[in-house]
Amino acid sequence: MNKIEIYSYLKEQNIEYEAAEHKAVFNMKELETIELPHPDNTDCVLYHLRLWKSY
Repeated sequence: MNKIEIYSYLKEQNIEYEAAEHKAVFNMKELETIELPHPDNTDCVLYHLRLWKSY
């Protein structure tokens, strides 16, 4: 799936999400240089989103 297909799938499944795109970072120190949309919410950082079909 490409990015557009993933967004379409989430919409079709009525899955709420917020996408924040940024340059690739390779460690937590580099992540500190990125401006994220909710800086005071430190409960969760999503590193990768992988979707697959379950049968």
